[in-house]
Amino acid sequence: MLASRISEFFLKNLVDDPETRRRARILYPSAGFAVLSCVLFFLPLYAGGVMGSRFLILSLFFAGLGGTILVLVRFGMVRLAGFVLVAAFLCVANLQLLKVNGIYGTVYMANLLAIISAGTLFGKRTVLLTAAIAAISTLGIAWLTSNGAIPSDEVENPYFEWLRRTSFLFVAVVLHWLGRRGAEKALEESRKAIKEKRSITQSLEQVMEHGDVGHWHWNLQSGRVSWSDNLYRIMGIDRSQFSNSFEGYQDYIHEDDREFVLDAVRRSLESPAEDYHVRHRLRMPDGSVRWLESRGNVVFENDRPLEMAGIVMDITRQKQAQEDLERVYSSLAEGIIVFDSKGDVISMNDSAYQILGLSRSADSDAAIELPVFFDAEENSLDSESYPPDCALREGKTIRGLLAGIHRKGEVRWLTLNCVPIRDIGTSAVEGAVLSFFDITESRNQSTALEKSEEQLRFILENQPNAVLLLDLEWKILYINQLHGGYSLDQVIGKNALDFVPPDDRAKLEEALQRVSTEGEMVSYDIRGYNAGGGLSWYSSRLGLLRHQGQKRIIMISTDITDRVQAELNLKRLAYTDVLSGLPNRQALYDHLSETLEKEDPGFLLFIDLDHFKNINDTLGHDVGDRLLQIVSQKFSELADEPVFLSRLGGDEFMMVMRSSDPIRAEALSRQVLDVFYGALQVRGHELYLSASIGICRFPVDGTDIHQLIKNADAAMYRAKAHGRNRFKWFESSMESEIQSRLILDTRLRTAIPN
Repeated sequence: MLASRISEFFLKNLVDDPETRRRARILYPSAGFAVLSCVLFFLPLYAGGVMGSRFLILSLFFAGLGGTILVLVRFGMVRLAGFVLVAAFLCVANLQLLKVNGIYGTVYMANLLAIISAGTLFGKRTVLLTAAIAAISTLGIAWLTSNGAIPSDEVENPYFEWLRRTSFLFVAVVLHWLGRRGAEKALEESRKAIKEKRSITQSLEQVMEHGDVGHWHWNLQSGRVSWSDNLYRIMGIDRSQFSNSFEGYQDYIHEDDREFVLDAVRRSLESPAEDYHVRHRLRMPDGSVRWLESRGNVVFENDRPLEMAGIVMDITRQKQAQEDLERVYSSLAEGIIVFDSKGDVISMNDSAYQILGLSRSADSDAAIELPVFFDAEENSLDSESYPPDCALREGKTIRGLLAGIHRKGEVRWLTLNCVPIRDIGTSAVEGAVLSFFDITESRNQSTALEKSEEQLRFILENQPNAVLLLDLEWKILYINQLHGGYSLDQVIGKNALDFVPPDDRAKLEEALQRVSTEGEMVSYDIRGYNAGGGLSWYSSRLGLLRHQGQKRIIMISTDITDRVQAELNLKRLAYTDVLSGLPNRQALYDHLSETLEKEDPGFLLFIDLDHFKNINDTLGHDVGDRLLQIVSQKFSELADEPVFLSRLGGDEFMMVMRSSDPIRAEALSRQVLDVFYGALQVRGHELYLSASIGICRFPVDGTDIHQLIKNADAAMYRAKAHGRNRFKWFESSMESEIQSRLILDTRLRTAIPN
């Protein structure tokens, strides 16, 4: 605390220049140490008779030097103080005889101190200049000593003594250069690493904040839990409603999931090898339920947990889709069995249990034993002909295989289809899906097919999605039901590309090409025309199938126009101020960030309405809100193409102008002030108002969003301080004035109690 107050005392009069402040931080502790050393050490030694009078003179010299430097630094003359320090070391080292005994034998090291001080304070060139001055001065003393002008009975060869001293000096120069070069290189690498890390971190945060992912941190020492902004949105919780503690988070966990979530947390805190990964439900404040997937890691030190951090993903939609799929999976009349890569059964739907005559075991981990399948001649299917084994071994799809089983003393006949499951990235076979129908009742393949087609047609005709059948030339052969106001004649036989806008045709063409040539399933979102020429959004899935002996493309499309429009409306609301309809603070940040990345010059205008609070207090917030709407409309009329207008909140507005001409910024400021030239009619009230404007330039006054806004804010307050109803440009002195005012305010508040 004392060191920080001393530092504040010596640095408060300095200009806001990093190099000047760095020199000051080197000089004032060094000078203070010199003064304290003379007072507390050297002078007592002289007073006790340990050192002689010459040592007293030298001590007083250094004490005076230290005091002089402290005074110069205190009044902002840092560069002069540095020159004084270097010159003093040179004088002490060279304005003396070349004696090597007593105190004079050690003082010549002051030359080295002069070189080191010069390099530390002023850089490489000053190091070389100081060494040269020291060498020349020492050579002059050697010459005077050699000619007898300076008597010395202890140095036989003054030039040899000069050479010895000079060699020390230039060794110091070389060492200083090498050390400084290494330090600068290390600092540069450190800056690059920090910059790259910061860039990666910011990119990651932006990606996370724009998706259904939030991150959290739990300080186990203090118990404080912090959430990202996106996590508050995912949780549907207002920031003021959260206690920033793990106990507060527990209150939102679904009561049926709370115990196993707490158990997972306990295991993670007890073992470094145990990662935290759970899926659980939340009971939202409005009573709804939301599914989350949480992952986290614990940081340990000496087997003691210190902190825990992780991410949270909103999987409500995925969970809902999975449940819908499981319901469809269970309700299908077709029996389905899923095998893993080893050929073991991992899942069966209800129809499979029923067709095979099996019952579910109470033990969910118990292995499922399937009946023996045999062919039409009742020969058991071996590994060479058993469909799951073939699919796993060869990666081939098997369709329409006739097989029988023995069930309750009778033979049941099935048609088997088996499809391998492949890894998306490696295409390696990871399992197989066996599907089958019981065709015992008829054993008539054509009848079974007709029945199946009737069932399929019934399903197709009665589902809300559009199902289309295309040939390999992409002409529409079948559609289950008409959509978008089209008639059958307008659809059948037409090319599918005719129903999408030109901008989206390349996307559809690519999908159709992939399905036609590679036979893979493709999903995409695309726009489509309706009969009236309007556009709707569709989520479509394409695949290849064989129909009536021909390869056909099947397209299943769902109208998602309402969902897309809702997402666009949500995005618009997130970047729009509700009251004024102007872009809000977040929109300003994004626009200003994009502008700064382009490195275009421009101006930032911070506009604040004068005495607006009085209107709210006297006439009510409804009048104040209406006034803000009128002012926003008038400001919008001034904002032409290069000007971006936004409302920060309250009575604060911001304009971003892309221009390098300050005259245009001043002209725009005058137009803003002219808005309030006359009275404003608001709900029967005649209101007279004015505004104060602060202007700053970019990138001259800053390249950081928050720094620019702070500078413009400082200029705006300068305008208010000078009588309001005017604009002021930002000046670097404003920042130091604000800091001084804050310090004065703080001290005044504590002055009376103290």
